[in-house]
Amino acid sequence: MEDESSILAVPLKKRRKSRWGDWKKTEKGKQYDRSYKQRPEVKDREKARRVRKRVQNRARHRELRRDQRARARERARTWLSEFKSSASCASCGFSRPAALQFHHEGAKNNTIPDLMGRGSLTALKREITLCVVLCANCHMILHAAELERELSEAAEGLRDSRPMTDWERKAAAGSFWSEFD
Repeated sequence: MEDESSILAVPLKKRRKSRWGDWKKTEKGKQYDRSYKQRPEVKDREKARRVRKRVQNRARHRELRRDQRARARERARTWLSEFKSSASCASCGFSRPAALQFHHEGAKNNTIPDLMGRGSLTALKREITLCVVLCANCHMILHAAELERELSEAAEGLRDSRPMTDWERKAAAGSFWSEFD
């Protein structure tokens, strides 16, 4: 037992610093390093390491991008809720943020929900400048009026584009109902 404790009490030798770094800088060390890297098993090991690193980096990059997009979406959502809380309907003046919608007046580049999903705040602001804020009720009334106008224009276009039938010609002349009198 005394022998074991005396063995444990002996201080360990200090490790000498490796001189590999110094030797590697010499011409002989460079040649050895080159020949070592040219071995097929080393090449395969290095290739496997690079592939492994690439896969790890790709996964890490995906995760980082996912987090960045989530933060950007949250920023856009926060900004939009603040914007809606300070806005009101351009038609009737209703100002509850939950009921406010955006109506595109001219050309529509993107929809607001699409831009919210992408999280681009600058694109969202640019698109909102092309819009008018309306409450849901006024927005639906506006679209219904637009739809009625488009349907009546389409019907007029159909009437003008095809030849009139005999009864349509008589009805237009006013002689159609005279036959039944």
